[in-house]
Amino acid sequence: MSFNTLVDNDAVSGFNWGTPQNTQGVNRFENGAAVIAYYKPDVIALQECTKNWHVYFRNNLSSYDIVNVDVPSNSSVYDRFRGMKDAMCTTIMYNKTKLELVHNEIVAYSEDYYGDLQGMRYASAAVFKIKSSGQKFIFSSTHPESQTDERAKGIRNKQMGELAAALNRLKQEYSCPIVAGGDYNSTYNEESLSTLRSAANIDCAAENKSVMTAVLGGFDINGTATKGIDFLFYTNDAKCKYFAVIEDIAAKRASDHRPIIADIDFKPFAPDTTSSSPTSATSSTKPTSSAPISSKVTSSSTSENNSVVTSTQDKTSSNATVSQTNSKVEDSQQTVDSIPKANDGKLLVIIAIVIGVAALAAVGLVVFLLIKK
Repeated sequence: MSFNTLVDNDAVSGFNWGTPQNTQGVNRFENGAAVIAYYKPDVIALQECTKNWHVYFRNNLSSYDIVNVDVPSNSSVYDRFRGMKDAMCTTIMYNKTKLELVHNEIVAYSEDYYGDLQGMRYASAAVFKIKSSGQKFIFSSTHPESQTDERAKGIRNKQMGELAAALNRLKQEYSCPIVAGGDYNSTYNEESLSTLRSAANIDCAAENKSVMTAVLGGFDINGTATKGIDFLFYTNDAKCKYFAVIEDIAAKRASDHRPIIADIDFKPFAPDTTSSSPTSATSSTKPTSSAPISSKVTSSSTSENNSVVTSTQDKTSSNATVSQTNSKVEDSQQTVDSIPKANDGKLLVIIAIVIGVAALAAVGLVVFLLIKK
């Protein structure tokens, strides 16, 4: 999953801009945590995730831990945040019951538009090992320059080149696949993402190239995403089996960005233990029936018969029926109403009656023929 949670304007954390935790009649933190609890991603690239977000997630999502939250002494913002914990905003959260943290680091970009990174303009990187298989993978989160003038575009392009160099270094050291999430502040075909994709040899699912993920104009619980700048990229030793943009009520009440999820399989690639089949780091698993939110997911699936898909819902084929409590899932080619209809029971009763009457008629006919003989 990649999720820009939107900065809360908390002066204690060093931010006097953003959107409050409680606004427009909703608690953004509560809704953000509900999204994660519902979809159960193994690992999440977080952006604009301030200290208060970190604290709330830790207190309410006990299966997860967060890395790269403290300001390193060599950071350009160290003096500003000196002595503060949880000050970094571009972080990685992972399910510690499924993944083991092998390595983590902050990739400091050499240039920023304002000369003050504000705890956001850099990348977090980590190496994880899947406990069930021993397979390792590299995961990153980033939130590069957001301005749109030519100077900003040049800086963002430079930042993506530096991220690619860091990912390539980690891949050379650990010999494992890469998954790179983030709010890239660029659409798929812009120069900065072309630089990243080419230099790091990564790409994304076809559906991730054009989907809308960000609401222009700021936080609005009724807003519509009209710009696609959030991505999950991966190397060719990994395969995306399922991708979706989460458009449910809780997501809209949490941020001005929609979380994106993917189910990614890894080919056997220098694992610690031998495995006869591909291993998977899933972005999400089948939600529990007690989930507190109503779900609407704009999605696309490329599942195969011999693959195990544990994404937003278990799919045995591209036309699989989805079953979720209080939810409605919109696939790219179909809409599945998973809530049982009130008339379904009546229909079954009517069918049973018809079958019963037909059976009795058949028996009566046999008796009549026997008597006639």
